[in-house]
Amino acid sequence: MHVRDFFVHTNPADQKDWALNIDHAKPGTVDGDWRLQVDVDVRNLFPATQKLDDCTISMALYDSAGKLVEPVKPKDAPYDGVMEKPLRITGMKDFKTSLLGIYSKPKLWSAEDPNLYTLVLTLKRDGKTEEMVSSRVGFRNVVIKDSVFLVNGQPVKVKGVNRHESHPETGHYVTPEQMEQEVQMMKRANINHVRCSHYPADPYFYYLCDKYGIYVQDEANIESHGYYYGKESLSHPIEWMPAHVDRIMAMVERNKNHPSVIMWSLGNEAGPGQNFRSAEKIVKARDMSRPTHYERNNDIVDLGSNQYPSVDWTRSMAGNKNFPKPYYISEYAHNMMNAMGNLADYWEAIESSDRIMGGAIWDWVDQGLYKTLPNGEKMLAYGGDFNDHPNSGQFVFNGTILADRTPEPGYFEVKHVYQNISTSLTDDGKISIFNKNFFTDLTPYDITWTLTENGNVVAEGKLNTPAAGPREKIVVPVPDIPQWKNRKPGAEYALRVSYKLKKDTDWAKKGYELAFDQLQLPVQGELPMFKAPSGKVTLSADKHTVSGKDFSVQFDAATGELTQFTVNGKPLFKTPMAVNALRAASSNEPGVMAKSMANGLRELKHELLSYEAVDNGSSVTVKQSVKVSGKQAENISGYGDTKTSITPKKQPLNDTNTHFINNLEWTILPGWNRRLPVRAAAARQSPGAAAPGV
Repeated sequence: MHVRDFFVHTNPADQKDWALNIDHAKPGTVDGDWRLQVDVDVRNLFPATQKLDDCTISMALYDSAGKLVEPVKPKDAPYDGVMEKPLRITGMKDFKTSLLGIYSKPKLWSAEDPNLYTLVLTLKRDGKTEEMVSSRVGFRNVVIKDSVFLVNGQPVKVKGVNRHESHPETGHYVTPEQMEQEVQMMKRANINHVRCSHYPADPYFYYLCDKYGIYVQDEANIESHGYYYGKESLSHPIEWMPAHVDRIMAMVERNKNHPSVIMWSLGNEAGPGQNFRSAEKIVKARDMSRPTHYERNNDIVDLGSNQYPSVDWTRSMAGNKNFPKPYYISEYAHNMMNAMGNLADYWEAIESSDRIMGGAIWDWVDQGLYKTLPNGEKMLAYGGDFNDHPNSGQFVFNGTILADRTPEPGYFEVKHVYQNISTSLTDDGKISIFNKNFFTDLTPYDITWTLTENGNVVAEGKLNTPAAGPREKIVVPVPDIPQWKNRKPGAEYALRVSYKLKKDTDWAKKGYELAFDQLQLPVQGELPMFKAPSGKVTLSADKHTVSGKDFSVQFDAATGELTQFTVNGKPLFKTPMAVNALRAASSNEPGVMAKSMANGLRELKHELLSYEAVDNGSSVTVKQSVKVSGKQAENISGYGDTKTSITPKKQPLNDTNTHFINNLEWTILPGWNRRLPVRAAAARQSPGAAAPGV
């Protein structure tokens, strides 16, 4: 006889229903009494002739210090706590029962504050212990109310990444130590969510997410997008229904007791068919405590979802009050090459509404493998590096960290955008601090400031503030220092506010900077104005050459291009100053590159539509209108792979293809004042000498 299985449920004691979209507990009551219900499945393997009349199953709860936590029976609770039950079973069969304890104000589990307890189940026969089993549990619940996703009553934001199990030395196996390193790196980058793409993770990973505090979307190992999403999809044939259900329910049964798992995903990119409808119903019959997700058919699950929406689309969804479900971006911000440039724009849209719960970046770690070179050195290899064809090329290198766990530049952008503290300057020059956390205050952090003048530190100190509670904004005065009050005219000042850990944590040492903001201060006083130098320039008879002391500028008569700039007899240009409309797209953008090549942007022709040169005496003004268009439409294939080819298209280019009309105006002066700083409103340059001329 043994405990075959058990299922832990935690909810506020006054919550009336297990279902989603419930009349949720009143504000504040999630911090009151909670009930811990454990459904237990005991299997009896004794001979059918042997009676087992004196068997019991009991539960006990221990806090993080190992101290027994006693349950309570509040007067207004409709449930009596039953911590031990007799099992009167005969014969060879399973016996199911439920144990219930009501606990007063337990410490709740969240990604911000992952409080864990230890549950111990004891099975006895004839007064003797037959078996004891234990599990880490957390008091937390997940519900949807008014189309908003709530954890412990709060509309949390999941700031996530998609994670594959991959390591360059061991491939699709990751050691427990390496998993822990990953989770610690996530916490240091303010990442609080992982989508297990696209299969359940190693069991130890969930233990780490429970311990450190990571919201997990657990995803079943179903992906059949090779069949795409039409009638050929395996989600339609009834003979594939048991396989879909089995894989999904295997995930649910294995990981159902982890507080870190806050939602189930039925799979990824496997069609919208009836097999997923059947599986979703079976999931709900087993577990009503978590919402379901499936991006390929939002109609059958609790969450709305999409992959790779634009920032504008995300903004529109944030303002869409008619969408009936919380919205989750299962994949976005494809982190390949020099990515993450618009992550802040995404989060401006996401944080504008409680209806969008967040999303998961694609993805967390590069899936590279070490390859030993002939000289014995190792390189991180990808598709094609092993003479393998076909392959995914660089398309397995889209991680926030490199395969060897080195942070990429995008890692630090993610850390900053995902940070849960924001700092700004008010209109009257005070410092505003907003605590974005939902459950914790800012007491764990030392808040310091640094003032720089033209990039050099001129003052620094500690910022003493009141404790900012969850979702609280506080306003404090700026430091009382002379450098702030008496800023030099024309100098550039910035105030950097930093938030560092006061104590060691499991994932970072004391002094680690978890968040910061650098605030640009208004420049005071008037900036030096540009003064045109004295002297004279000469315009040639054909009006295509402008000469001054020690320099000349030449324009092409046919194309209007600035072809040469000569100073002291030395030509500065190797090629004319011509328009280049082809941005070499990264291998993350094969579609962009294909469109550019189809419009002939690799090689351009310039047609001069108009040209005018005016001699102003002390300067010459040249005005041009130039039509720029492609010479030859081209096809490109295998872009981003090791076998890229370019071939011409037969059809000619015309004005229906991409072309440009460039209107340019040049002013040629006698020379610069070499001691005058060159400054502009849009882009600032360092002071210093500059060449005379244009």
